[in-house]
Formats: sequence, C-alpha cells, structure tokens
Amino acid sequence: MEMEVFNFHARPLPASILTGVVGVPVKRVVTPTTLQPFKLLADERVTIKAERRKQKIKEEKKRWMEAVTFKARPNTVTHKEPFRPRKENHASPTPVGFNLQTEQRAREWLMLDQLKRSREALRVVMEQERLWEQEQMEKVAVAKLRREQVHKAQSIRRYKPLKPKAEIPVTIPQSPQFSHRILFRNRF
Repeated sequence: MEMEVFNFHARPLPASILTGVVGVPVKRVVTPTTLQPFKLLADERVTIKAERRKQKIKEEKKRWMEAVTFKARPNTVTHKEPFRPRKENHASPTPVGFNLQTEQRAREWLMLDQLKRSREALRVVMEQERLWEQEQMEKVAVAKLRREQVHKAQSIRRYKPLKPKAEIPVTIPQSPQFSHRILFRNRF
C-alpha cells in the first residue's frame, strides 16, 4: 500500500481583516521625558533662613551705626531754674507700736513650755494612778490567794474493805526469758 503524501491547505483570512487594514499601521512616536525644575523643601528652608540671617545682620548693623553716631543736643540745663525740694504739709507721724519678732517667739516659747509642763504633769499623775491601781489589784490577788491556801482539814476517806476474789496462791514473780539460747540449753 502506498502512503499518500500530506498536502497543506491553509484556511483563508477572514474578510473583515482584509477590508479594514490597508498597508502597515502608523508607528506611534513616544516623546522623550521633559525636564522640569526640581525643588526640595530643605533647600527652600535653607534659603529662607539665609534671607532672615541677612536681614538680622542688616538690622544689627543699622542699630550699631545709630549708636555710634553722636548727636549733640542743645544745653538747656544751664538756662533753667535749679531744683528746689518742696516742703509738703504732712502732719508729723505718730509713733506706731511695733512688735518685735523676738518677743513674739519668747511668748510662743513660754506657751509651748507651759503646755509641755502640763502634759508632763498629766502623764506623771496618770502613771501614779496606774501604779496605785496595779498595787491594789496585786493586794486583792494576794488576799484571794491566801484565802484559798488556808488549810482545811479533810475527813478520812472510808473505802470498802478489800476482799480477795479467789483462794488461788499468789503468783511468784519471775523475770521472763526471752532469749531462745537459754531455752535451747535447758532442753538438751
């Protein structure tokens, strides 16, 4: 059997493509980046500070120049009347009583000293009362203890007569022999 040779058959282009496009499409030209002025905020601040500094220097220089220039004024003091103090019609001041700080401190010191003494006296009185009460309580306790410790005769106790329960002879006491060696010796 003979093999058939493959034949290529391409599909035809759609009619819409063939009618719409005529020739090569127009190439778009991209414009290069345009340079614009570049500003930093830091640069602006620096320029503002520099302008202020220049302004301050100008003002200081102007003030210094005004201070340095000498402008003489006319002498008017020699033509005026001399100064004479006026006597005022005030009544002579009456002496006002004054209070020395040392006297006030002395009064306060005396008051505090009296207060301290009264407190100390009160403390001593209270301490004496406490001691007196303590002594009274001790006396009462001693009297009570003495009353309790007075010897009172007690009657002789009467017990029931002891009767032996059994007529068995009394057990003879012997120490127990716990050791096994002794038991073994006695046996052999």
